[in-house]
Amino acid sequence: SGARGAMLSMDHVATHWVGKADLIGLLDSPLWIPVQPWRAGLLSLEEQTKKVLDVANVTQFLDRTCLQQFPGALRWRCMFGAYVLPFITSPFLLVQSQYDSFGILSGLDLKYSGVRWLNSTELVYAEAYRKALVANLPREFRGDSAVFSSACYVHCTFQSEQVFALRAGGVSLPELLERWLVSPASVRGAWFRDDCTGFNCGLVAGGDRAIVT
Repeated sequence: SGARGAMLSMDHVATHWVGKADLIGLLDSPLWIPVQPWRAGLLSLEEQTKKVLDVANVTQFLDRTCLQQFPGALRWRCMFGAYVLPFITSPFLLVQSQYDSFGILSGLDLKYSGVRWLNSTELVYAEAYRKALVANLPREFRGDSAVFSSACYVHCTFQSEQVFALRAGGVSLPELLERWLVSPASVRGAWFRDDCTGFNCGLVAGGDRAIVT
């Protein structure tokens, strides 16, 4: 929950450190989206978030403007990436793969145990997931924020062995990070997104067919 925790707490921290430090957020793979699991009986990420809100004392970290828009039984949305990102006021760099392996496999497997290849039926779900994720990428930002979204089957891009090879909008992630750290305003509102076609096409041109059938 590292990036999701940072996503929820960064404005709270920034408010308490005014005049003492500047805060920016590097958010790698925090974007949970409202998609139903492919496999029957699995608890959706939305339902998981609702249950966390029921047992965890996180109210102090939730954005007040978000809570006004989503009051009462909808408060859980202010912990859920697809809904809360537009309310963040601190500058952030969002890194989110369109084929996020955690997001996809959370809808397929009882337990996420790292990347595995998909069969032809599961690829249908992966493509539906990608479409929903792209639709939920933030398009409006407050401050000097930007988005880097590759079309790769990976979770936590910065930890990937392919981090220097992945590109979106013609830019690699390390290149974008350097530009953003040196001059955040130079990439303000930038949306670096890979529009290639085919599963894992960000790494394999034309799509990766190395799957279990």
